[in-house]
Amino acid sequence: MAVTIKDVARETNLAVSTISKYMNGGKVRAQNQKLIEEAVERLGYQPNNLARGLRNSRTYTIGFLMQKLEGSHSAKLVECLEKKVQEMGCFLTIYCHRESAELARGYVEFLTEKMVDGIIVSPVCTTEDYLKPARDAGIPYIILEDTNGVTDADVVQVDCASASYQIVEHLIEQGHRRIAIIQGMEGTTTSRERLNGYLRVMEDYELPVNPEYLVKGMYDYQSGYEGIQKLWGLKQRPTAVFVTNYHMSIGALVAINRLGIRVPQELSVAAFDDLELSSLVQPHMTAVRQPLEGMMEEACRLLAKRMDGDFEGFPEKKRLKAEVICRDSVARIR
Repeated sequence: MAVTIKDVARETNLAVSTISKYMNGGKVRAQNQKLIEEAVERLGYQPNNLARGLRNSRTYTIGFLMQKLEGSHSAKLVECLEKKVQEMGCFLTIYCHRESAELARGYVEFLTEKMVDGIIVSPVCTTEDYLKPARDAGIPYIILEDTNGVTDADVVQVDCASASYQIVEHLIEQGHRRIAIIQGMEGTTTSRERLNGYLRVMEDYELPVNPEYLVKGMYDYQSGYEGIQKLWGLKQRPTAVFVTNYHMSIGALVAINRLGIRVPQELSVAAFDDLELSSLVQPHMTAVRQPLEGMMEEACRLLAKRMDGDFEGFPEKKRLKAEVICRDSVARIR
C-alpha cells in the first residue's frame, strides 16, 4: 500500500496541514522540516504531483533553456540546478537552443503549452522577443548572465568585471606587463565585462594596452586554439595570457602543448572558469571560480518567489562574487 501524507503526519506527530505546507514549498520550522525529511526518507513517501497540480494549478515542472549541453561547465550548471529544483519539490526539464532564436522561441512556446511553473533561461544573443509566449501566459522566468536587452526580467549574474580585474591584477603583481587577453563572444554581457575588467586594471596600473594582445574569440575551443597561435606568432610575444572562458582555455592549452610552449616559464596562463581541467593539467591552472551553485540557488529562490505571486522588487538583478584561485600556471617575473 502506498505511503500517504497522513502516514508522514503520524510518523512525525505533526499536523497534516504542516506536512502539506512543506510539501508545497511553504516555510515550516527548522525542527519540523528535519522531522518531515527524515520521515519521508524512512517511509519512502512519494508526493502525488498530479493531484497537487490539480488542486493548485501547478505542474511542479521547471524548464531550463540553455545554449548547449556539453563540457564540464554545462554539466555543472545542470547538476547544481537539478539539486535546487528538487529541493523546491519540482522536476526539471531541459532544452538546448544552440544560439538559435527560432529554436528558443519554439521551446518557450512548448514549455508554455505544457504549463510549466517557471523557466530559467541562459539566453540567446538576439533582439527577438522569444520569451513573449511565457510572458503572455504569466509564466515567470529568470535570466542567467546575459540579458541581451531584456529589461522586464529578474537576472542572476556573476560580477565578471570584478573577477577579471582581480585575476589580471594577480598577473601584474607577479611582475607581468605584456599581458594578452582572448576575449569571448562579441555583444554578450559576460564578454564585455571580462574585457572591461582587464582594461580597467591595466589603466589603474598605468600599463599600455597593446592592440595586438586583444584577441577576439567566440567562447569555443577553436578560438582559444587560434588565439594562442596568433599571439605566439607576434614579434613581441606576451609573457602572460588571460583566457576568458573554459572552452577557449582547452583550445589554448592544446595549442600551447603543440607549439611546445613551456608554462609558466615562457608563458603564464590564467583562465575564467575553474573546473576539473584547472587542477588536472600540469602545471595547475590559475583560474576564476564562478559560484555556479550560488547562481542556481539564487535563480530558484527568485523563481519560487515569483511562482508564489510575490513580485516585490521586480525586476530584480542579483550579482554574485567570483573567487580567484591562484595556482602554478603563473610565474613571477623578477
